Amino acid sequence: MAAPDRIARARLEQALLLLARQHGGDEATAHAAKTQFERWRTLSADHAAAAELALRAWESTQGQGLQDRVALPGPYRESKPARRRVLAMLGVLGIGLAAGTGAQWYWQQALQVLALQTGHGEQREYDLHDGSRLSLAPHTRLEVRMMRTVRQVQLMEGMMYVSVSKDPTRPFWVETPQGRVRVVGTAFSVRVSPHALQVAVARGQVTFFPHRERDQRIDLQAGQALRLDADTPATRVAVNPEQVGAWRLGWLVFDQTPLDKVAAQWNDYLSPALNLADDPRLHELRVTGSFRLRDPRAFLDSLPGILPVQVQRDAKGAWQVSLKK
Repeated sequence: MAAPDRIARARLEQALLLLARQHGGDEATAHAAKTQFERWRTLSADHAAAAELALRAWESTQGQGLQDRVALPGPYRESKPARRRVLAMLGVLGIGLAAGTGAQWYWQQALQVLALQTGHGEQREYDLHDGSRLSLAPHTRLEVRMMRTVRQVQLMEGMMYVSVSKDPTRPFWVETPQGRVRVVGTAFSVRVSPHALQVAVARGQVTFFPHRERDQRIDLQAGQALRLDADTPATRVAVNPEQVGAWRLGWLVFDQTPLDKVAAQWNDYLSPALNLADDPRLHELRVTGSFRLRDPRAFLDSLPGILPVQVQRDAKGAWQVSLKK
């Protein structure tokens, strides 16, 4: 396995080469190079950080030793002289990656690191280093790394709502098992379960980059949500932006939500749990409505009036939902 320093240096070298191509050749060559650079920087948070550092380095040196010298060959193929010029530029910049200084310091030094987790029925809020605000729903586990060139949250499970402080030079990435979400200044929520993902936007815009090859990148505006599970392609749906993250204000809001997913959300707060009978027809039922978190009994009492079901307590005291007989 390659050492982290070598991987970091290789990314920075690639970013400089892609950037240098934009300043050599004719207009068509420069345009193609810019398109390739912008696509490359969205591949991951590490690519975005490398691109940002390369841009800063270019501005500070005016591309010394590289301008008008690097043509546009095939993707990711560079001549040895071109690579030698990039390496020389790294020396001019004084970026001592091997020694862990210069670019590596900008790139990898964390200004804030958090490992956060919530338990049953627990909600928590955190103010991040950049002014962003992070809200966690119950049963949520994530890690935060705030760096000089990139902001990262890795959401392993649960649901969060983020109000992101706008900073065009430092994108905000959310990494999930199903894909990556990229934002600049936005308010949005992300919910992760073992086989599903939901992203909903209250304000601004986000871009989702799925891990699955069959799904393309998806741009979401305020009032839009993305739903993705193991069996179906990613789909974009309309939502009320004022209801995104409503659980923070004491409400659970459902819009044609399958009954099993409704039960799962209530079970983040309920004790004893709400269970569905072993009947596949129950999974076809859907719920629409807004319900107060502090009054789950009102939801349970209203459910038979919404759907053809009955709600009873079992021998262990848990709530059981079954079809009406």
